[in-house]
Parts: sequence; structure tokens; C-alpha cells
Amino acid sequence: LVGHSSADTSASSRLGNCTGAHRLLLRLRSGHTAGSDGADRSNASATRRRLAEDDSLGVKSWRHLQHVGLDIAELGCDDPDAQKVLASLTMRYGAELDFAEVDSPLHKTESHKTASHKTVSH
Repeated sequence: LVGHSSADTSASSRLGNCTGAHRLLLRLRSGHTAGSDGADRSNASATRRRLAEDDSLGVKSWRHLQHVGLDIAELGCDDPDAQKVLASLTMRYGAELDFAEVDSPLHKTESHKTASHKTVSH
């Protein structure tokens, strides 16, 4: 986790209460595979550091999931335009990313519950 502090942890728990898209998922082009050499990992670390220090993106906190090679950028509830942040991110850092996308929340629907409670009449 780049720039992680106890404040980031408390901010992350508050972000769980946001509605709408407020998170980006991304994978860096180098340094994320198991066979990566030291130079690739160093380049990925430098890119992560630059991303974390780029205040113009408006990212509240960054998390790196080492085992899957993904990074999560938490945008916060006050900036609902995740697509705009994604466009800015890909414009500046696109050559260094395998992919970047908005992580949209999924919501349960009630249709599954009503389908299982059908009444049969004779």
C-alpha cells in the first residue's frame, strides 16, 4: 500500500458507505506477474508512487493487492464522476497500464425472492 497510514484506513471504512461508482481498478503494465524481475518491480513501484502523489486525480487512497497484481484507487464520495477520473488517469498513465476500469457497485434485486415463493393452486 503506497502512502498508507492509519488515516487511510479510517477513510477506506467510510468509503464503504458511498453509493454509486467511487473506485477504480487498475493493473500496471510491468511488475505484476510472478516471473517479473527486479527492474520490472522497481518500475511498477515508481509508477505506483507517481500515481499516489498525483493530487490532480483526486484519489483519496490507494491499495495494492499483491497476490492478484491489482491496484484499487478510492475516489471518495464527494467526487461522483469516476469516468472523468478514469479518462484523466488513462490519458496520463495509459502507456503504463494493462487496464483501468470503474468498479461499479452491484445491488441485489428482489426478483429472486419472489420467484421462489410462487403459490400453486389446484
